[in-house]
Amino acid sequence: MPQPPSRSALFVLFGVVFINLVGFGIVIPLLPFYGQTLDAPPWQVALMFSAYSLGQFVAEPFWGRLSDRIGRKPVLLITILANAVGYLALAFVPNIWLAIAVRLFTGLGAGNVSTAQGYVADVTPPELRAGRMGLIGAAFGLGFIFGPAIGGLLTRPDLGTLGYQLPIFTAAGLCLLAALGVAVLLKESRVRADPAAIRVPFLSGVNDAVANPVVSRVLLVTLIYMAGFSGMESTFGFWTEARYGWTAREVGLCFMAVGVVSVLCQGLLAGRLARRFGESRVLAVGCLIFGTGLAGQVVAARLLPDADWLVPIIMAAG
Repeated sequence: MPQPPSRSALFVLFGVVFINLVGFGIVIPLLPFYGQTLDAPPWQVALMFSAYSLGQFVAEPFWGRLSDRIGRKPVLLITILANAVGYLALAFVPNIWLAIAVRLFTGLGAGNVSTAQGYVADVTPPELRAGRMGLIGAAFGLGFIFGPAIGGLLTRPDLGTLGYQLPIFTAAGLCLLAALGVAVLLKESRVRADPAAIRVPFLSGVNDAVANPVVSRVLLVTLIYMAGFSGMESTFGFWTEARYGWTAREVGLCFMAVGVVSVLCQGLLAGRLARRFGESRVLAVGCLIFGTGLAGQVVAARLLPDADWLVPIIMAAG
């Protein structure tokens, strides 16, 4: 049996995931403003966000199963290159409907989280697996810190459409860099097995999860939370532009602040609080704080209409 890759492969994977997530984060703050250059109303811009999430949701199980059959490395290459193509196409779309279609395609290529996690599982003994899975989570968190900030800083509204294309090109370039890292530095982790031996019903995991009352409740809470976060993410640029005259620069820096606090809370507080108070209580309090933060934005805007400096503070606290 071939030997699995060394532990250094995990750090290569960390770098690849981080670079890929920076590319994803770059386009988040500028999408509402880029949609305006396509004469799109807010509901169509929101569809761009939804299309990406839909593609990711649909493709995630497929890529995970395919990586079990043909290996992790080729699937990572395919999906990262698909993201690069999606970003390049987004930079040149002539109308909002093509932009929505491109975002759907990019989402289909982004559903590779399970593949990265599968790679970690392949090269890590069971007793160390949980800790090393945290590397992937850290890469996601750091990517969401640096990506929006870079996207906001690179955006140049004074240049018109070109001012939004520049950060999108940067996102595509980072994806190509990540693909190069996979191709050159990452070794295949999985020994190929008989496809029939690993074939399972496509929705078997979903059925098992829904049948478990505890898991199904957690999934429901997660669904509600993510719906709220996604709704905020897709409308935040419009709201801050209308209320405070913000551009993609300020929105990107605000999302960076959210990412910093999120990483610190997950890394330093979440585990300790869960051990002391229980996971369900921590989850409930976290959702309550998030909802309070969203409501606090509206209240602060009415009571202190010129205090835009409060926005990143309330966002990060929530």
